[in-house]
Amino acid sequence: AADAATTTNYLTCVGYNAGTAIDSADADATTAIGKSALAALRSGQGSTALGNNASLSVTTGDYNTALGFNAGKFNQTGSNNTYVGNSAGLGVSGNQHSYNTAVGMNALLNITTGGQNSVLGQNAGDALTTGQLNCIIGQSAGSVSTDVDKTVLIGVDAGNGALDSDADGT
Repeated sequence: AADAATTTNYLTCVGYNAGTAIDSADADATTAIGKSALAALRSGQGSTALGNNASLSVTTGDYNTALGFNAGKFNQTGSNNTYVGNSAGLGVSGNQHSYNTAVGMNALLNITTGGQNSVLGQNAGDALTTGQLNCIIGQSAGSVSTDVDKTVLIGVDAGNGALDSDADGT
């Protein structure tokens, strides 16, 4: 754990490969617990990852919180995200997303560049890739739409038609 860290302050890394790439003082106040948690982080302060592969791919993002197996796994440079639950905010390899909050298994599962989304519920917003400024609450709510913006969906399976830019702001 934290094999390369030399000048970082307030660093806590526990687990095989946890924080293994941290090599900058800019990673201060970082906590990585679990196999490969924050394994790619080089610089980026104030992040917390708890769980196997939590925030695995983050290289330079600040203030991310990922709790759960694969939570926030593929977010590479995004900042200020909170992902709680198995594969919450998993994302797609090599992308960055910022200012998202996803709570629940598979919530925001396929997020690529979407930001400022608030999602609560198992599989809620799981298909969303590039959507911005959404509030999605309920099991499987918004689970079909990939790009919708400024939309509020509340309830089990709410908005499960393929919403597109025509639904923006609803």
